Amino acid sequence: MDMFGGNTAVGPVMEAYDPWEAAHEAGELDVDARTRFEESGARILTMLIRTGLYEDPFLDLERSKAVLGSTDKIEAASTAQADSVVMLKNTGDAVSCAAPVDYSDKTVYIPRTFDAGMATWFSPAVPTEGPVIDLELAEQYFGTVVTDEAELDDDGNVLGYTAPDLTDVDLVLVGMHSPNNGIYHTAPGYDTEAGHYYPISLQYRPYTADGVTPGLMVASPPTHTASPMTTGRA
Repeated sequence: MDMFGGNTAVGPVMEAYDPWEAAHEAGELDVDARTRFEESGARILTMLIRTGLYEDPFLDLERSKAVLGSTDKIEAASTAQADSVVMLKNTGDAVSCAAPVDYSDKTVYIPRTFDAGMATWFSPAVPTEGPVIDLELAEQYFGTVVTDEAELDDDGNVLGYTAPDLTDVDLVLVGMHSPNNGIYHTAPGYDTEAGHYYPISLQYRPYTADGVTPGLMVASPPTHTASPMTTGRA
């Protein structure tokens, strides 16, 4: 298998080269490391060059517009998606729907959230902010939807939020994202000062449940993938 990507340092490549060469010299492998690495490089470069980007870098705009997003391609994609759907039978009514509840006369509070973003090699950090759940969608089910008012500086950056009057609020809907431990090319889970990786946590910050009656805190079943959206909370 030839695989290239996700690595911009020569160190890991050389770490793979040395044991390969040692195994070849010991008679365990027929091909030496340099020859095998060159074979992989040739196959990878051949695959990239065959697209014609180097011989003819200029595309025919009209042909590209006719191919990209064309009706037949969209229909083929939709058919492929439909064919990949797996249908499950609800044998013995194993899963039953709860009785519908009318919230049309209820007032719901949906808070806003702010994410400072994270810089990568390709772009600076891009802050995002907004309600945690789509307000227009919520308005289809609730009589009144209220949210926070963002306090902005002269450049439009969020300084803080002011919550509305919650006196008459019947429900609070809070959507939560996973803690931002970093994305590709930001070394998530790597302690640069200590020089080693650490387990990435789903916890936002140290937390102690003060004032909670013992036994009320619950957690997701061990067979379920834990995440902020599924972990039980009191």
